[in-house]
Amino acid sequence: MNNYSQKIRTLLCELSIGLYEREEHLKLILLSMFAGKSIFLYGPPGTAKSLIAKRASMAFSVNEDKNKKFFSYLMNRFSTPEEIFGPIDIAKLKQNQLKRNTSGYLPTAYFCFLDEIWKSSPAILNTLLTIINERTYQDGNDNIKVPLKGIVCASNEFPKADQGLEALYDRMLVRLCVYPMRERENFEKLLRKKQEEKLKISDTFSIQELEEIATLSQEVDFSKEALDTLHFIKIRLQEGRGDENENSGGIYVSDRRWGQMAELVKTSVFLSGREEIIPSDLLLLKHCLWGKLEDRENIEKIFEEALQNFAPAKENEYVQVRKEYLNFKADSDKTFYKSDGSFDRNVTLGTKNLYLKQCDQMADDISKIVEKLKDEKLLLSSKNQNLFIPQEDFNVAFLGIDEQISKYTQLQLKIQELKYNIENQKDFLKQKKVQEAKGFKTAIEEPKSEADKIQNQIDEILNKRGIVYGGLLGNIADKFR
Repeated sequence: MNNYSQKIRTLLCELSIGLYEREEHLKLILLSMFAGKSIFLYGPPGTAKSLIAKRASMAFSVNEDKNKKFFSYLMNRFSTPEEIFGPIDIAKLKQNQLKRNTSGYLPTAYFCFLDEIWKSSPAILNTLLTIINERTYQDGNDNIKVPLKGIVCASNEFPKADQGLEALYDRMLVRLCVYPMRERENFEKLLRKKQEEKLKISDTFSIQELEEIATLSQEVDFSKEALDTLHFIKIRLQEGRGDENENSGGIYVSDRRWGQMAELVKTSVFLSGREEIIPSDLLLLKHCLWGKLEDRENIEKIFEEALQNFAPAKENEYVQVRKEYLNFKADSDKTFYKSDGSFDRNVTLGTKNLYLKQCDQMADDISKIVEKLKDEKLLLSSKNQNLFIPQEDFNVAFLGIDEQISKYTQLQLKIQELKYNIENQKDFLKQKKVQEAKGFKTAIEEPKSEADKIQNQIDEILNKRGIVYGGLLGNIADKFR
């Protein structure tokens, strides 16, 4: 579809040099700039928030005064509009015109980083809201169109309630937590790091390309599966509320944010070289839906649940295979075991070999299904990878396939057990009947609770050793119920 994906991969490698445990933050800030969205970084001072923002802006080239490209400022409660939007133009003031000299300040910048955003004055924040929302700046009587493509705001606190900051916070579409380094290896790299040389960026994006990407990405469409998944997520977020009012509980997401999130995902898919959004692409929205730290865990669970259905494997296929196994096992039990459960040693060798061959055939068929599932997972992972989603997050999209593989693997183990009992003429059914009489559950039943799993493990141990301890071990399992 386009040749942007390789260019972005190269840029990410070059811009990540010297950044430890910040690669994913860089990706999402870069995506926000491509999509023209605002981003909020939450974290303590000294965690490279400003450096990440500066690095991301280096992916773009501006054919103007370089001072106009990136504007950075540390806010405080004494900050004045002059420091952000430029000083009053004295020459214009003499002509009774209240205008500012905006060159080199926020109104002329393409990219911006504002640290400790919530410490600023209401006058600055109100003007900033208009710039973010409408991309215009009121300079005297003139409405100036600002070239701003990306704005990164940061703070070590969230906006306080009842301060009138909700509207501005809602405009910050992507929200990321930036914490101090946690890995020992990265910490040691930081300690040993020498003075950095100037980064060499091989190829950058022009502002014209940025505008072209914003236009072309609108052609990306949602697949039906993605729309169904998104609708499920929306409903789950609203659960616990009687209506869609933001004060009625649940996690409130405004219609404006939903629209902006759609644009963000479309941009990520277009830059990844694809034309259609699939459910796994929606993982980006995990970073857009939370407003409080306590919401993040719940949102993670919602996405895991929503993406369970993103699997080409059909549950009906497994049900059919398992049904065939149960029928085969019932038939073999009838053939090889007497009424008292003991092994019938009068069964001919030919019959025995026939059943063993069928065991091998069933195990082989299941192995082929498992291999097919693994190939489909690998193919989907390689074809539908999104450049801006971490691999560990992307793996969530394949939980459905992994669950199918796990079920088939368990079924294979049962077939191996059945084959072992036939080969070695084990009095399996007799032992099972004794165990059931003592209060044990059958090993064939699917475990429905943690206690059932423990009970089944006990059954397997007893079956292999041919020992029956009566109800003693059953009492142990009951303690876990």
